[in-house]
Amino acid sequence: MAEIDQTLLWNLLKEIRDDQKAMRKDLHIMSNDLRSVKGHMASFMSNEVVQDTRIAEIIDRLERVERRLDLREAE
Repeated sequence: MAEIDQTLLWNLLKEIRDDQKAMRKDLHIMSNDLRSVKGHMASFMSNEVVQDTRIAEIIDRLERVERRLDLREAE
């Protein structure tokens, strides 16, 4: 009876170990995917900053043109 219990316990521990290996592999894959997503987010944010800068420059130029042509309404 003790032999059966040890065999059963050994098999359960082996299954647990195999499951842990699979989870470790999945975690590694998810970690790589997350790293990739973070890289894309950083690139997006960098592009957004460039775009915001360009928009601000265009707004400044438009305001100068309006002042030169006296198109601005009285504030």
